[in-house]
Amino acid sequence: MMKAGHYQYDLGGTLSGFEYPLGVEAGLYAKLPGNFWDATSATMENRGTSEYGAWSTSFSQVMAYNTDALPASFGENGWADFWDVEKYPGKRSLKSDPRSLVFALMADGVKREDLYPLDYDRAFRKLDELKPHVLFWWKAGDQPIQGILNKEVVASSAFNGRVWSPSRDGKPIAMNWNENLFQFGWNIVLKDAPNQRNAVALLHFMQRADRQAEQAKATAYTGANLAALKELSEEAAQALAVAHVDQSIPYDVVWWADNVKEASKRWNEWIAQ
Repeated sequence: MMKAGHYQYDLGGTLSGFEYPLGVEAGLYAKLPGNFWDATSATMENRGTSEYGAWSTSFSQVMAYNTDALPASFGENGWADFWDVEKYPGKRSLKSDPRSLVFALMADGVKREDLYPLDYDRAFRKLDELKPHVLFWWKAGDQPIQGILNKEVVASSAFNGRVWSPSRDGKPIAMNWNENLFQFGWNIVLKDAPNQRNAVALLHFMQRADRQAEQAKATAYTGANLAALKELSEEAAQALAVAHVDQSIPYDVVWWADNVKEASKRWNEWIAQ
């Protein structure tokens, strides 16, 4: 769009955290005004602010499970429980994405602080153990939820917001936050966009705690303003990934930015076997 000089949007987003530094490096984003964060800096999660953007949302891949098929203790031992098909029998599902490698390494006993750089060989050996028990490798966020509710699988990795909605409605699905893969996307303003000034103003408005609280109520996802949690009920606040960062697996965006091509190549080769 920038090379062609034809902008389809002024304010946009990136889903995966590792895409953001690549865009900064490529010079795609407008630099925000120096006083952009003055009004909200005291309540922002430090990682969610930048001179080129702001978190659009924070989210996690969690262990989701069918509460009719598995007990509430499922997941207390992290991803080791997900791999334990003898204690917790039934078909599984995982996202068809190289980030699923981190679940295999955690299941194999790797400590959080030793996760990066990822040990590909160790991760794929562990995945080899689980592969016969994986019914499908999901790509769309609704797939694992439907698989669990339809009892095709008893457990799957899933996005927390996708689990929260049917769980809130009394459906037989729950999630364990232990060893969740905490991730985040970014909102950015494109450099030289025709409505750049308005886009920056909108991005600034979106950082307000009351706006992010409304986003959380509707979706169970929110940005980096932690003051939003105070405007939510305890139940709604606990549905947010940012409330469970202390239980999360490290997500090294720099490592993923540098290695996502190689990781994806190896993942695709393995999944095709």
